Amino acid sequence: MTGSRDAPSASRVAAADEAGQSLAPGNDVSAPVPVLSVRDLATAFRVDGAWTTVVKGISFDIAPRETVAIYQLMKQGRREEALAIYRWFRPLLDLDVSTYLVQNIKLAEVFAIQTNDRVRMPRQPLSGERRKTVEKIVKDALAVRPKLPTF
Repeated sequence: MTGSRDAPSASRVAAADEAGQSLAPGNDVSAPVPVLSVRDLATAFRVDGAWTTVVKGISFDIAPRETVAIYQLMKQGRREEALAIYRWFRPLLDLDVSTYLVQNIKLAEVFAIQTNDRVRMPRQPLSGERRKTVEKIVKDALAVRPKLPTF
């Protein structure tokens, strides 16, 4: 967006970044800057001489708040506070260690950012008990999201 009249100045970007925030075009501070932002991820593996797509069209952000808070608290020797955040975060992290990774992420996004849980074939959205379990994990976590210290 270089050269756009809506592009923020370098000093505004630096100030927002230092504060852990992002600048949206035409706005001041909006959302936190992600630690990692992935758009339209596609991954394929070679199986028996042919490429097999295993992930296609996945987009996500990893927000810095909880991760950075855990790191900063540990750095400051505030182990119990860091562990409390980690214990809250762990059930959500466990959703990534699953053969249903994509479906888990998509369902979590339904509740976290009000999107949909559509997935590409051959995957199907979660259903039944598996869906109920993931919904409960995500809803329970969002209901008690810890207030994070400022650094």
